Amino acid sequence: MDRKPSGAYVDIRDPVLGFYSAFIPKKLMEDIPAVDSELGTLEASASHALGSLDAIVDFLPDKNTFLFSYLRKEAVLSSQIEGTQSSISDLLLYENNETPGVPLEDVEEVSTYIQAVNHGEKALKSGRTIDQILIKELHAILLSKGRGSNKLPGMIRDRQNWVGGEKPGSAQYVPPPPGEALGELIDDFVFFMNETSLNMPPIRRAGIMHAQFESIHPFYDGNGRIGRMLLSLSLSQHGMLREPLLYLSLYLKHRRLRYYDLLQNVREESGWNDWLTFFYTGVTEVARGAHKTALELLALFENDKERIESNNAGRFSGTMIRVHELFKKKIIVAPKQIIEALDISAPTAMKAVRSLHQLGIITEITGKQRYSIYSYTKYLDRLNEGAEPI
Repeated sequence: MDRKPSGAYVDIRDPVLGFYSAFIPKKLMEDIPAVDSELGTLEASASHALGSLDAIVDFLPDKNTFLFSYLRKEAVLSSQIEGTQSSISDLLLYENNETPGVPLEDVEEVSTYIQAVNHGEKALKSGRTIDQILIKELHAILLSKGRGSNKLPGMIRDRQNWVGGEKPGSAQYVPPPPGEALGELIDDFVFFMNETSLNMPPIRRAGIMHAQFESIHPFYDGNGRIGRMLLSLSLSQHGMLREPLLYLSLYLKHRRLRYYDLLQNVREESGWNDWLTFFYTGVTEVARGAHKTALELLALFENDKERIESNNAGRFSGTMIRVHELFKKKIIVAPKQIIEALDISAPTAMKAVRSLHQLGIITEITGKQRYSIYSYTKYLDRLNEGAEPI
């Protein structure tokens, strides 16, 4: 069938930026994207995968341990898409007040992503909805440190931005110019996110919302990260996930060119079906992968606990298990943190660390005898899969 563009280009002459064409997408509430019935199977599959992922929360002995690790992996991946070189290990070292192996700004950008997601989840659980005020709050937190801190954090942009290229005239994509049209698009976007009369499956709303947000690009910087953040928050707000367990950045990281092409196809040819096919496939793959990872980590934790208990350490195995629990929560730990967190003596802490090291459960990662730092080896290896810097 013939497909018409989901918006229009406007020509702009700027004394500084020169001549360029900016894209103004249609308002979603005035032209809700039509979706082919053939997408029903993929939509149902993605919804079922999300339901299975949500259900596993009931079987986790400590859901906060899993949320801690999932969120940190997503924060690293989402920031890598934007060009940072931080790894999960760098982030964990930074959070432990240790020196990461990459520029501090890279790790700060990842850290503020975590803070923003936590703020959003807390806001939703308090009864708030994803309105313009909350989105601005998320953006202000995201850009509170690092390279974006001078790029209008928490403010709708008052200047033109673009994706790729040195100027708008050579850019890959130029979103709407600042002004009245941009403001109306943002209002429409927020209304679409929250309107209950649409009778639209939450997963479809999330997919459409994400593409529209990336086309509007309402902030001067940080739009990609905020757009990916809103996916998880939207699914939480509309009841598909009780906890933020779905993150698409790993899927998008390895398909960046396809991702950008499909977003452009939505703009130029109303290619919503192609985009949603890609989106539903990603949701299904990531949700199933997260479910599988949770089960694997549960098995790892239980197996390591059994190894500790069968180590013939007698009463001291109780201390080792307490130290093991701390590594489950933090992944990378220094002996001084064990002493403080568990209120045990330095000799007791070091004896537990040496025992866990001999069992191959933890590994020293600095090569230093003093001021050593240990990681929960297999746990960190599992999280690092696919999270290597681009």
